Amino acid sequence: MTVKGIWKDPVGAAVIAGIVLAAFTWGWGKLPSSNPEFITHSIAIPLWLIIIAVSGLLGALWKLLSQHETTLRETYNFESKLTLISMTVTLSPPAEKRTYPLKCSVFLRNESKGCIDVLLLRYEQEKVPMKIFRQGVLQIEVSTGWVPTDHGVDRIAVLPDENVRAWIPIDENKYTTDEINGARGQIGTLVFKVNGKEERIKI
Repeated sequence: MTVKGIWKDPVGAAVIAGIVLAAFTWGWGKLPSSNPEFITHSIAIPLWLIIIAVSGLLGALWKLLSQHETTLRETYNFESKLTLISMTVTLSPPAEKRTYPLKCSVFLRNESKGCIDVLLLRYEQEKVPMKIFRQGVLQIEVSTGWVPTDHGVDRIAVLPDENVRAWIPIDENKYTTDEINGARGQIGTLVFKVNGKEERIKI
């Protein structure tokens, strides 16, 4: 490491400052008069060594606090990234009497460095229209499956690397699962509000 690099490091800078201060103290102690008592007083450990040790300790503490501050800054000031993992189209059997039997579901992952707040704002139709707009369609993946189990919620918090699912209802009387699957990439666009900013997911 260069001298410039050492000086930029809090520990190295503190040690250098301690050495300079210790040298100054030693030189002051050699003067014939006006020697402060705390310098000339005899102690078991040389004063210059104490100064260097304390300076190094303060530098290490400062470095630790700086690293902690950097970690907090990265945790709370990050660019949100919601990534499309996959998409499925499902049609529930008539016997289940679902309100929205035909659904197009998207599976997303939070690839941000921190937790994100997700809200579905709107659906922009391309080839396939939505039967009706609903916001309570967000679910989080846990070890036992998707929660909440009934439909979903309007707004959800997603941890880093956690998966979230959103679905849109499609008119089962106008479209089949094959028709929707055939329109992949041109179905439409889901527009989410993620940490206060819009993110678009094309499906």
